[in-house]
Amino acid sequence: MEREIKRENYLQKLIDAKGDGLIKVVTGLRKVGKSYLLGTIFRRYLLACNIPQENIIEMNLSFDEFAQYKDKKVLRAYLDAHTQGKGPYYLILDEIQEMAGFAPFLLSLQTKSNIDIYVTGSNSHLLSKDIETEFRGSGEGIMLYPASFKEFSEVSDLPEDKALQRYLDYGGMPLAVFMSKAVQREAYLSTLFETTYLKDIEERNGIENKVVFEKLADILSSDIGSLTNAANLENAFRSAHLPIANDTIAKYIGYLTDSFLFEECKRYDIKGKQYISTPVKYYCGDLGLRNARLHYRDQEYQYLIENAVYLELKRRGYSVDVGVVPVQEKDDNGKHIVKKYEIDFIANRGNERSYIQVALSLEGEGKYDQEARPFRKTKDAFRKIMVVRDQHGSPRYNEEGCLIVSLADFLLDESILASF
Repeated sequence: MEREIKRENYLQKLIDAKGDGLIKVVTGLRKVGKSYLLGTIFRRYLLACNIPQENIIEMNLSFDEFAQYKDKKVLRAYLDAHTQGKGPYYLILDEIQEMAGFAPFLLSLQTKSNIDIYVTGSNSHLLSKDIETEFRGSGEGIMLYPASFKEFSEVSDLPEDKALQRYLDYGGMPLAVFMSKAVQREAYLSTLFETTYLKDIEERNGIENKVVFEKLADILSSDIGSLTNAANLENAFRSAHLPIANDTIAKYIGYLTDSFLFEECKRYDIKGKQYISTPVKYYCGDLGLRNARLHYRDQEYQYLIENAVYLELKRRGYSVDVGVVPVQEKDDNGKHIVKKYEIDFIANRGNERSYIQVALSLEGEGKYDQEARPFRKTKDAFRKIMVVRDQHGSPRYNEEGCLIVSLADFLLDESILASF
């Protein structure tokens, strides 16, 4: 067997959901491996469980050979004819958004107790909040991210430090992971960003001002981890003699996040226990795509490792916000002011909460105090973790109860966060 990214966590999610009566919806970036997950990895599992091959029905609605099945009546007639037995039958439909009105159709299929339904889609209208709306509680979402550093390491022959550097530079898009030469990876990722993502978004949404739209993608790529809002972007475009309305910028950002190229990370007021509407931060759905888009300029590793930690937290099922800690202090003139300290990430999952700071290094006078100051200002007992790129040695707690861990260890070992 050729080397493959095993996707064990995602396979387990599919196994756990098998036969639960819900419509399983796998979403994520195009070319991230959704079809491979269902059509190869999950299919292989089903066959190993002695499911007859004829009981696995698979169609990719974006392929010409299956174009006729975008017609709901044609597909329903086919399924009625091929699912006459007791079952169970496993229906796998790739790129379900190619079918107009797919939600009512899938709900009608769900009435057939002998069919277990799995679909994939490449836009965020198939995310969990929309699944709840579209499928009226009858669907569940599985978000598929590019390969994690752990998954990358399992198929890489590089020593850990070099593997991590390559991961920060080229990310985890499956085909890029297995390309041996940097020039191949760079060309593939650049083309993927330009033709598979941007051109597809432009055509699907009828974008006329392509120059501005693609410039916006460049700005968001360059500014990952920086505070951003539509008003500031409008001023930047005006300065570049590309005037565009604030609401158009917001709409274009929506297109980019719908396609999973970027994710929005909101700020949360820890003291006031409420979200701050603007500005927000954006992180790219894959590090390699971001770097290739900028032709490997602007390699600010502080923001790249932030992006890597953000994606890892999302991959593990955490909701992620930027923490803001407002504190009343006195300025140099003795005047009372409200100073806002920032925590890189608040990670929530169930009743778990962790505060996470990300740093390149803690070396240098006052560096640790600078990074830890926002932790101290919270004055609460939630878990506090500092992830450091250049940290060496085992994870350790300091006298303040803060866990200091290397970036590699954090990315490789889920138990570091889960058991802390």
